[in-house]
Amino acid sequence: MNTRLKQFINYKDVSILSFAKKCGISEGSIRKVLNENTSITSTSLQKIAENFPEINLDWLLTGRGSMLYGESVTTAKHIYDPQEDPQLIINHLHERLADKDDLITALRETIAVLNQKK
Repeated sequence: MNTRLKQFINYKDVSILSFAKKCGISEGSIRKVLNENTSITSTSLQKIAENFPEINLDWLLTGRGSMLYGESVTTAKHIYDPQEDPQLIINHLHERLADKDDLITALRETIAVLNQKK
């Protein structure tokens, strides 16, 4: 995920400090994700989503789909390769489902925070 976050920051053409300030996240936290490949917290994901609503959180978390909403998205039919071991495909799909669960949780938390701001 750190590579994708770097890619998005570069795409926005902002410094890490500017990105962190806009999101209300400490620069150290962002640098830790970028440089030490640590996981990003759900709170930080919420703040990124609130301040950069164009970012596709599924892409940020899993690498699937496009960086921005509205761009083409990879579909399940494109990940199946009949030459691959079916168990590898099954494992991969289970991982994708788990990633989706994490994304759903993060989005629900974002919705809760936004509802509190009403």
